[in-house]
Amino acid sequence: MDYQKPTVLRLPIVLREIEVSRVEAVSPTLQRIWFRGEQLATFSKDGRGLPPFRSEGPDDHVKFFFPSPVDGVLSLPTQADGTIDWPRNPRPVARDYTPRAYSNGDPEIAFEFVLHGHGIASTWAAQAKPGDRLHMAGPKASLLMPDARHFVLIGDQTALPAICNWLERLPENSTADVVIWIEQDASRIAIDTRARADIRWIVDTSTDAQAVIDAVKALPRPDADTFVWGAMESGVLRKLRAYYIEDCGLERGQIDLTAYWRRGIDDDQVLASAFRLSEMADLQIPFALRAAVEFRLAEHVAAGVGDLPTLAQRAGIDQAALTQVMPLFVACDVFKLSGEKLSLGLIGEMLCSPFRAGQLSRTTPHGRMLLAASGMSTFLKTGNSAYGAVFGHEMDEDARGNAEFGASLGHDLGHVIEALASGAIAPIAEACTAPLVVTGLGADAVLAGLLSARPDLTGTAILPAYALPPAAGHMEEAGLQTRATLLPDDAPAPAAGTLVITALGARWTDDTIAKAIAAHGPGSVWLIELVEAPESAELREDAMHINLAFGIRPAGGGASVDLSAFGLALADQRSTASGLRLSRFVRHA
Repeated sequence: MDYQKPTVLRLPIVLREIEVSRVEAVSPTLQRIWFRGEQLATFSKDGRGLPPFRSEGPDDHVKFFFPSPVDGVLSLPTQADGTIDWPRNPRPVARDYTPRAYSNGDPEIAFEFVLHGHGIASTWAAQAKPGDRLHMAGPKASLLMPDARHFVLIGDQTALPAICNWLERLPENSTADVVIWIEQDASRIAIDTRARADIRWIVDTSTDAQAVIDAVKALPRPDADTFVWGAMESGVLRKLRAYYIEDCGLERGQIDLTAYWRRGIDDDQVLASAFRLSEMADLQIPFALRAAVEFRLAEHVAAGVGDLPTLAQRAGIDQAALTQVMPLFVACDVFKLSGEKLSLGLIGEMLCSPFRAGQLSRTTPHGRMLLAASGMSTFLKTGNSAYGAVFGHEMDEDARGNAEFGASLGHDLGHVIEALASGAIAPIAEACTAPLVVTGLGADAVLAGLLSARPDLTGTAILPAYALPPAAGHMEEAGLQTRATLLPDDAPAPAAGTLVITALGARWTDDTIAKAIAAHGPGSVWLIELVEAPESAELREDAMHINLAFGIRPAGGGASVDLSAFGLALADQRSTASGLRLSRFVRHA
């Protein structure tokens, strides 16, 4: 059986207040704390209806928020549509924890805290008692159980709750090799599992955890039916990732290794550096970061390069130029320089992440969307695509000419449009009739939302050919593959009872809208336009990426297009918190 890449289920992020209901000692170094609260169920706050708590994966995590250890002030994020917005000053003090005992709908949820005698969360847990209250947010995603025969689970004591979750959920016909790094025998606990599991407890007080690495390398060689999960200290984890990818030849989709902490660095420093990475605005800094990604500078240092001449040679760049730019890299914490010795800074560690690097790459859709911001003046003056002004051609051309680029763009757009259109689904779903056809940017995401809201309907999404593979994955992930038909935009147009047009981007002129309506002959039309900035800061950023990449639709004033030539009249028009304008057209009586 070939390995199947595991599914990631995205969940709305909700800020909740919960209360300690009971406290249990799992071991001398591990405390289980149970929480309850009305906000674990569906609740309303500030006019928003918020969904119940969900946790679907064994290594889900939420963020707990604590008062600042400096001044005792509790800073919390604010709730937005499907996400939370983080204040900049003061930054919230947050720590990540994995739900340990919970089934969807339960009145209580448990988390386990390591009692290591220091740290804001551990100190709080050691003193926790019934009635104490905390705020938490998340999870934002769940990694569902992979379809694998064999599992390798690796972690230190901070990962023990997740490892226990994995072992309790593994099917009885699976096998598992488990390596757990602890610093004292007293930290051992009993773990239940139906799988055939070989659990090895490694007691190691060293900082390099060489005994743990040796134990992992002594395990049976992984194969194509193996899934590797691990979480522990960042430096140890990098060595394990290199082992499984470079020595064992595993695909990246077979591996999920997460740095839970970094030795000598407080969690607040990690969070502050992550914010710093995304907020840097000086033009030298963002382009220096992109050059570091282009030449894989951080990866070379992570692999063992320790001096500037060797780095220049390995990356194939000019040593004198690198010498000039190196102070900027050091100031950004990409590298640390002690004499002539070169090492990674915290930002440099983040640039080793494929996700972070993809955000800054000149070759990925996300990276090129960000670079399109340098064409902001063209966008402001004309409303046309900044992407076209920067790269000399439109993003759609890049996608149609490069299958990998197109699939990545289709995937990214699907999730962005899904978030933007979440508030538009309900009114459309109430009024739409079969046959249902959706066309335009992110048509698959809109169709998925409509089919989820209306189990009685089937529908068709009209998409560029490059967007079809990720759209098919989106439908399969949502369990809608039998109810959704996906067609390329050059296929014969099916008839529509209701036609939904996501008219995002400058290509959707009144003329292209008219052609779409003529091709489908609908009885009613919904027009979705992005006309305002979303309320949520996160969605505002997503909307701006779309505007810069595709331009804005040249709408005529405050009203939508005139469709009277097709016997259609405007019946309803409304706005959403995500900046969309929904216009509904119906046949004349």
